[in-house]
Amino acid sequence: MKIQEMSLHNYEILLTNGQTRSGVLVKIVDEQGNVAHGDVAPLPKWSHETLKESLKQLNQKKIGTHCH
Repeated sequence: MKIQEMSLHNYEILLTNGQTRSGVLVKIVDEQGNVAHGDVAPLPKWSHETLKESLKQLNQKKIGTHCH
């Protein structure tokens, strides 16, 4: 898959315990026009990566690169 377009949109959700959960909505379009949507929202104390680390990995997948 060759990425033609990738857009990221930050969001925050206020949880019932007063904490805030941060994440990013992701949209990817490939060279054939296929569209994929997803999100990145690592859970504190559960996920190995932080949101910052996850976004760094996403940003390394530049438009025009191949993904497996």
